[in-house]
Amino acid sequence: MDNDVQREMRKATLGCMTQHTVNAILNDDQSTTYNLALLRAAIDIALEQPALATHTPEGSVRVPYKAVVELWMEYYFPLVKSNVPQMHSGRVMAFQETYSRLIRKTKTNSFAELKQKGLSLAELRAEIGNTIHRGPVNYALSYDKQPMFTEFKVEGSKHPAGLEIAGDLWSELKLHGAAIRESLDKEWTKVSAQFIANAKAHAAAEKLP
Repeated sequence: MDNDVQREMRKATLGCMTQHTVNAILNDDQSTTYNLALLRAAIDIALEQPALATHTPEGSVRVPYKAVVELWMEYYFPLVKSNVPQMHSGRVMAFQETYSRLIRKTKTNSFAELKQKGLSLAELRAEIGNTIHRGPVNYALSYDKQPMFTEFKVEGSKHPAGLEIAGDLWSELKLHGAAIRESLDKEWTKVSAQFIANAKAHAAAEKLP
């Protein structure tokens, strides 16, 4: 078979696999928005901050946790400020109390404004990093039920330094990330609306005699 044909067939196959993987997350029975946020962060880094990525000899791609956590802080600021539920059954996110306290204390209206206040965000960053480590890294699964993300460590450290993503998936995110992000944002809006309805129903049930 001609090499060009083989390359095109492989490209089409990888694209199909990536779409299945993305659909697995978008169509998952969402109990939080964590998986959506992690995929969104991977897309945003692939499209807007590709220089942060490191390519390994094995073909995978590594992105630092610092960049992922920073994006989560940006994503969740307006949701925490407006108290929009991001978990099922009225539960709150692991970092929500810390984030809410910072927002109330600084009386800020955006994450960019919050950063300009010069306050330490170390506690919030640590809580978000731990949330990612304990949650979506383990539960964001591909179409074949394999982890979409893994973690890597740097020599001499006990803690994960960042996320590792398959090279083929990274390439697809760079090529089709804009379209995937549009679908993801629509799903995030839909899931948030469901959580709001669930929270109202839960509150109403608690008022019953």
